[in-house]
Amino acid sequence: MAKYSSPDLVLKFDNASNALQTMSNYVKSIGGFAPSVETGDTTAFGDTWREHQAHLKDGGEFTLEGDYDDTATTGPDVIFNSIGSTRTCEIHWAGTGSGKPVTSMECIITKYERKAAVGGLHGFVVTCKVTGAVTEGMNP
Repeated sequence: MAKYSSPDLVLKFDNASNALQTMSNYVKSIGGFAPSVETGDTTAFGDTWREHQAHLKDGGEFTLEGDYDDTATTGPDVIFNSIGSTRTCEIHWAGTGSGKPVTSMECIITKYERKAAVGGLHGFVVTCKVTGAVTEGMNP
């Protein structure tokens, strides 16, 4: 099995014109991306083991962090500084080549934070709430 690292990951978000923009050159970390499913207890009297049934799936919430950049049409300040906007997101885990895994979803930008520190680069943190289905597939 092949192993991948940060140079292989390609992260794309669409802009206000719905055109996908590659954001991987701005993002340094993706935190908390962990889709889940709610379950309900279906254990009946007389059962000797608990039983559960899957219900609604949830894409959850995740954060992206990186260096602040206000490049006119493609920088994170332009793409992510749009609280309440729904954006298409694609995470290409092993590059964009044919047959490589990709996760696609719609997400709402719920928080955009600019960070500054003496002696360091300005940064950003954006929080995204997944809305609707998360699609796992392969690049064509």
